Amino acid sequence: MKRIIQALILFSVIIIFACNKEDKDNCISYDQASIFSADAPSTGLANQNIPIDISFQCRNGCGHFGSIEETILGDLITIKAIAKYEGCACFLGSVNIQTTHSLNISTAGVYYLRFLQSDNNYLSDTLIVQ
Repeated sequence: MKRIIQALILFSVIIIFACNKEDKDNCISYDQASIFSADAPSTGLANQNIPIDISFQCRNGCGHFGSIEETILGDLITIKAIAKYEGCACFLGSVNIQTTHSLNISTAGVYYLRFLQSDNNYLSDTLIVQ
């Protein structure tokens, strides 16, 4: 029994010191996450921040907020969530993340919001900027 405990301690020490900084850096990645909920106001003011509450899903326990990317093409605004994954050994199961994104539009008009989900599907909403 004593040898088993010694072997476990030795194995643990080897594992702890075997991971160097380069290994840890290799265990960081970024990936598009699926937005499953977006709560945007129906109206907003030009040149002012318009808050949008966004909820997205990470694929495992190492995932957390990375960034929000927006693309504006005319009156179409596409919003994409990027999850940051840190860790080489992650528990399985999805993690839900909530964040608030500030949208700032300089020109009044009607805008169509698209929130990217998985498989190029979108949640859609309309925003009137005055």
